[in-house]
Amino acid sequence: MPLYSEQGVVLGRVKLAEADRIVGIMTQGSGKVRAVAKGVRKTTSRFGARLEPFTHVSLLLYRGRGALDTVTQAEIIAAHRPIRERYDLITAGEAMLEAVDKVAEEHERNVRLFMLLLSGLRALETVPADPAAVAESFLLKLLSLSGFHPSLTACAVCSAPRPALFASGQGGAVCDGCAEHGAGPVSWQSLDLLARYAATDMRVVGDVPVDGAVRRQMSSYLSDIDLDRVPAHVGIVMDGNGRWAHQRGLPRTEGHKAGEEALFDVVEGALDIGLKWLTVYAFSTENWRRPPSEVRFLLNYNRVLLRRRRDDLHSRRVRIRFLGRVDWRIPKNVLRDMEAAEELTRDNRRMTLTIAFNYGGRTEIADAVKGILADHDAGRLRGERITPDSISARLYRPDMPDPDLIIRSAGEQRLSNFLLWQAAYAEFWFTPVLWPDFNRENLFEAVRDFQKRSRRFGAVEQ
Repeated sequence: MPLYSEQGVVLGRVKLAEADRIVGIMTQGSGKVRAVAKGVRKTTSRFGARLEPFTHVSLLLYRGRGALDTVTQAEIIAAHRPIRERYDLITAGEAMLEAVDKVAEEHERNVRLFMLLLSGLRALETVPADPAAVAESFLLKLLSLSGFHPSLTACAVCSAPRPALFASGQGGAVCDGCAEHGAGPVSWQSLDLLARYAATDMRVVGDVPVDGAVRRQMSSYLSDIDLDRVPAHVGIVMDGNGRWAHQRGLPRTEGHKAGEEALFDVVEGALDIGLKWLTVYAFSTENWRRPPSEVRFLLNYNRVLLRRRRDDLHSRRVRIRFLGRVDWRIPKNVLRDMEAAEELTRDNRRMTLTIAFNYGGRTEIADAVKGILADHDAGRLRGERITPDSISARLYRPDMPDPDLIIRSAGEQRLSNFLLWQAAYAEFWFTPVLWPDFNRENLFEAVRDFQKRSRRFGAVEQ
């Protein structure tokens, strides 16, 4: 088998056996290569475990007789480590790698494609303000490199300005008069932005200010959502603030501060899709066990947050409510601010934002049972009349509908005492995204996945 040298970017890897991996590499001179990397775990070979996605490497390989070559040595040229440190950068980078993997041909030289990929990764490595813009610019340039040059600023058929539809089979954007069946609606602002992305250097496109409304119109997940089938109630376990801060060498309290922006971006997204009930897990009955300094920070921070955000939420016709036990541990000044926020927004009905504060699902059920016992002892409820509805009617917020969808960030896959009674038939959606990196796009993705599921509530489909 002939030995040859190459440089390339690792697209992905799959574990083959205890010590072997199959790696996909976009090389400069040989196109896309699939190769076996032996001894990744058990040997002290020079390449070791360096063949990771995004890594730019210099390689020595043996040409295989079949589909797979064999890597014998690899040296890192650029690790592109900053891309792996933030979820939005990872997402943008993986979109680039996947696109190249699909477009590139096995063992077909494509230097321009290789250089485009390197340019995209180097642009992400600068940590741009909007990594998604870099990915979109890359994909548009990849389309052009592949021979597809979609018309974006004028109708592809008659050149009329500001087209409002898009049909790839007709060459891009088209006007109403030229559109054929299957053309999809698109705003001219979005098309104009895409045209800018296509023409702008990837090293600067991620820092170009973009109007938020236009950005939302370009959401791939939002366009996939059926707005007539949005879940009535979504609950969110906001997890990962501490880990987010730890990864950056910051105090845990900085993670909680960063989580505020994530929460209110999600609230904006919920309003965009017409969600009626949103419940977030802010402070559990178990959180009192945290260090006193962190507990004091959370109590004070939630109070300041309420004062800072309640008028804004009120202007958006959002009703604020709290869910949890009101006891001696909550400072009176915090209780006053909670009551003021509820009173200010009580008549709003566009959406109800419920903040689970000093909340625990088991405690809520226990308190409901105590209420049943009190009513029974007072003669208001006979034992044989006790049903599940008897408990539901005595929960903290009996008028709140059960959640259709519960989301948890940061990779954990458990409820952690959140809405235990109400979650009996909820769908669950877990994501590795740490809460401060969570945004409305993640909410849209969860809702899109929810709409693909079949909910039978114990029945059988007819």
